[in-house]
Amino acid sequence: VGVSFNTPVITKKHNLVLVGTGENRLQAFDIATGRQVWSYQYLAGFIGPLSLALLADGRQVVLSSSKDGKLHAILVKSGRVYWSSSIQDVSSAPIVQSGTEIAVTTVANKLMVIKLGDGAVKWSKSAGKPQGLTINGHASAAVHNDQVFVSWSNGYVECYNYQNGDKIWARLISLSEDEFIDAD
Repeated sequence: VGVSFNTPVITKKHNLVLVGTGENRLQAFDIATGRQVWSYQYLAGFIGPLSLALLADGRQVVLSSSKDGKLHAILVKSGRVYWSSSIQDVSSAPIVQSGTEIAVTTVANKLMVIKLGDGAVKWSKSAGKPQGLTINGHASAAVHNDQVFVSWSNGYVECYNYQNGDKIWARLISLSEDEFIDAD
């Protein structure tokens, strides 16, 4: 039995509870009866958390990453893979949807905006490596209007243009000139 670090998600649209397991499976259970509706087996180790998103046509997908560096969009109703996209890392923070795109952060201090329709990376940015002891990649991005905000494990909070990835501003959150706060 493996280790799974995720919280179940509930989809009211399909009356299902979705949960990832330590055996690298994503399972869907009927909320009322507990009956298993479907199960998806990852090729590589599953790593949470799970996030729900709506496609432009109204179908719902559950988003999750696996230890082989892929992000998966799985159709909630059927358990079929809608797309898998290489993000060359794992995401350990909830994924944020904005319109037809998602903002994904990874444990290697990477921020990506990905097209929800096909899994294509629209743009990505990386933060510098921290100088001291830190735990990487546990903060989600936040989207407001046409801006995406991210806090990094190197102690910076940054704002990017959501459409093209241009950096708008960056701010170091420091305790002193020699120490920084792990902002993620």
